[in-house]
Amino acid sequence: MATLGSQLRTMWRKWSLKFLFQETDKRHLQQQIDVHRLYLFTSFNRLKDYTDEKTIKEIVHLAEETPFEAQQEQVQANVHEQICRLAGVLDNILLPQVVKTTRVVSEKKNRPSGLSFAVHGSKQTSHLKKVTSAVETHPYSKAQVSTLLKEKLGYTLELKPSQISHSEAGEGLFLRGTVRPGTVVSLYPGIVYSPSQYRYIPGYPRVDVDNPYLISRYDGAIIDAKPWERGGESREWWDGQSHDDNESAYSKFVAAGEPVENMKAILEMEDFRKKQHPSWWQMLGGQQINSVSKGEIIERRNPLAVAHFANHPPKGELPNVMVCSYDFFDEDINVRPYIPNVLFADEEDGDMQRRGMIWVNEGRKSRSVVQGTLHEDVRLRRSHSLLRALVLVATREIKDEEILLNYRLSNQKKRPSWYHAVDEEEDKRRWS
Repeated sequence: MATLGSQLRTMWRKWSLKFLFQETDKRHLQQQIDVHRLYLFTSFNRLKDYTDEKTIKEIVHLAEETPFEAQQEQVQANVHEQICRLAGVLDNILLPQVVKTTRVVSEKKNRPSGLSFAVHGSKQTSHLKKVTSAVETHPYSKAQVSTLLKEKLGYTLELKPSQISHSEAGEGLFLRGTVRPGTVVSLYPGIVYSPSQYRYIPGYPRVDVDNPYLISRYDGAIIDAKPWERGGESREWWDGQSHDDNESAYSKFVAAGEPVENMKAILEMEDFRKKQHPSWWQMLGGQQINSVSKGEIIERRNPLAVAHFANHPPKGELPNVMVCSYDFFDEDINVRPYIPNVLFADEEDGDMQRRGMIWVNEGRKSRSVVQGTLHEDVRLRRSHSLLRALVLVATREIKDEEILLNYRLSNQKKRPSWYHAVDEEEDKRRWS
């Protein structure tokens, strides 16, 4: 039997050709293709047996009949379910008290299987609730957390010299263990900039000259992973910079058993106090652009928050993961410490739309809610702060090997000598 990956690649070639001459916006076409792939992979991942050919054909057929927007919603739901599961495992590792999320299970006892479970999910969905104000964690090192995560989740990530031959490969990202297709393998850490905030990215306008850790989403958000580096050795207040004073204050609050909300309030007041006493540069009319304004308490020992170390595959090899946009809402307070991102600042009140190669503010954002669509409750959460994140999703079974991500570098700029396009047509559509 042909592998799942080979079946899907054949189907995608036919599917992209089908719409190639119908869709005038080639960039949007590529986004549709990517979402379609993620819809299939993350749906297959929820199946007990993802090799069953009958179920595969049913899901593929359903995907072809499902509107693009509904596929996007389903991908978000599938990814969020995996992120919540990861957060639960890390909580069990790091929290010294028996502080577990309360799970709400419906009266229906039989777990659905097959197509309905893979695509629409189970009625027995677990819901995370606010549980405790305790923030003390076990003093494990990041390496210890990684070992324990491997034992409980079945896989973890590690950094070591890449197996790719060119000199710029440097450190590579390696998976220890085994994952199924559609598994969230890694999270892309760093500071999130909206299109209206590009001018604040260090080095602007030549932001990529000394920073190879920038990545963009289809909606224009850019994540800068450079400040994250390799993570850290504690759960700490992080706003994209090193704040020893804040870390010290955080430790005191933990020792005193204070609620996390109090800690955040005091640090936010400290940020406000600093803004009330501007630097000499600001006094001369310069803008404050050296720090983010939206810090959070984040678990810097998260072993999966290292997606920025994934290398592009060498010539002749295919990637084993793909990028997936993930919209996280801050109401999920138990999950928040494990999302390795902070906003540069609240987005400016406007609707940034892409026009050719630039982003244009087209006025006030619409707050309307679309009725009758899949996961309408997700849309109703828009009143909460939205964090535009990225994760890496496995495109096949991966077992004890290096993670390879298609960089899809723009063909409108000179590419490095080591770069070989996985699919030149996809690259062109992505940046058209």
